[in-house]
Amino acid sequence: MGTFGLRSNSILPICLTIYSVIVAITEASGTPQVKWISCPKDIPPGVECGTINVPLKYKGGTSTAGDGSQTIELFLTRLKSTSTGHRQPLFFNPGGPGVPAAALIADGIYVPNLGFSANVREAFDIVGVDPRGVGHSSPVLCDADIFNQRVPTFVKNDQDFRKLVYHNRRLGESCRRLSGPIVDNLDVIHTVKDHEVVRQALGATHFNYFGLSYGSLLGQQYIELYPKKVGRMALDGIVAHSQSETDTLITEASTYERTLDKFFEWCDSNSTCALHGRNSKKIFDEVLATADKKAIPAPGCAGSCQPNVTGEDIRYNAQDFLEFYDLPVAPNWIDLAGAIAQAHAGNATILSTALATNESQGAVEGSPYAYLAIGCQDWRHGASIARQLEGRLSITKRFAPQTKGASQTYYYQSTCIGWPAKTTNGQRKLHIQSTSRAPPVLLVHSTYDPSCSPVWAELVAKQLPTSVSITRDGYGHTSHFLLGETRSVIDLYLATGKLPRNGAVYKT
Repeated sequence: MGTFGLRSNSILPICLTIYSVIVAITEASGTPQVKWISCPKDIPPGVECGTINVPLKYKGGTSTAGDGSQTIELFLTRLKSTSTGHRQPLFFNPGGPGVPAAALIADGIYVPNLGFSANVREAFDIVGVDPRGVGHSSPVLCDADIFNQRVPTFVKNDQDFRKLVYHNRRLGESCRRLSGPIVDNLDVIHTVKDHEVVRQALGATHFNYFGLSYGSLLGQQYIELYPKKVGRMALDGIVAHSQSETDTLITEASTYERTLDKFFEWCDSNSTCALHGRNSKKIFDEVLATADKKAIPAPGCAGSCQPNVTGEDIRYNAQDFLEFYDLPVAPNWIDLAGAIAQAHAGNATILSTALATNESQGAVEGSPYAYLAIGCQDWRHGASIARQLEGRLSITKRFAPQTKGASQTYYYQSTCIGWPAKTTNGQRKLHIQSTSRAPPVLLVHSTYDPSCSPVWAELVAKQLPTSVSITRDGYGHTSHFLLGETRSVIDLYLATGKLPRNGAVYKT
């Protein structure tokens, strides 16, 4: 679901930023308005920065009125259109959950993979709102010491299960203690309504939107609540929110494993791979077997990541490297090959899990605190005994024997058990009241996406009858960052409204 990896010990080699908390808060009165401010020093130049106060908790239905008087502050950036005159905004959300949108808008000016084409820049002001709890928007903070404790999620007995639940509860209580009641109001429905408030505040007639990965769920649920206000909308890397817990786990774990198999094929046939000519799958199996018996040292961590790496760590973290085949600004397949080779030689530093810190909430690859706190409100995690978790994994292993069900889905299903905040937006089918009034939505997915299965894209397409669905026949999570033909099709639609043929397949 994540656009950038949240667990692996990777650093993006570009000028992406760590965030500080904006402490100035203004009182909301009447219709919230954006207050344009000087940008924090960690936002690259070239954008406008603003804040807006929104309700901490919204009333039900489509209402954007507050349920109570408490407010929180959201932070946003706006990259003005290159054309003259007033332009409508195009909202952007990079997913995660927990990836801050505001700085990515600014970074896109300098890093082509993260930016938008000239025709999109001419057609729209690009707006990035840090979702509530993320980046500068009233960020979630948790006790880093508790977060970094090693508690296995692959439980083997009731005692392991109780330890896991106890740890999860302590961690969640620390987040609530350090962050306040926002921890109970982080689901996608709240974020949808936040964007609707900002749309109104900016005077936009419609909600034009581009959402990646978890951001695709925001788009889907905006359509559900406000179909008459939808403008041009493209969703890249589709998350489905309508399967059961077990089916969701199987779907993601199997697509992760399918992509991993493609990685091994690439490794064995490509001299760029550090494992070329060595039977990469066998090497990976040997690394997992070693780490399952005894954690492999990570001597290069030096306080930045876990000093030892278990088989469970590796199964979780390898998924992050598979998300981008060769994207230069994120962990990729070349990095994974090198990491496995080093781990096989006894140094698992690259595969180690990064340690969370109080600054982690602003990391460009996403806050691990927000990632967990948001996901626990949006995904059911109803296992009450060890056997229920074991049962799901037992079924999933048939489809993913090497990774054994390790995935972002299983992370939520295990790490959210005992979480003090309720699941307020659990899985269900979309309920579109006025489909005929909602314009077509462009759905984009790739055939070998380790996080978002093509099955999910099909499920969402069936729930959005006006959608147009296209496929990139290639590797990796999302397509827009890759600068290929699929990106050009997305940008053409956003800029002009010209849709591709439904069912079209692209290679790049």
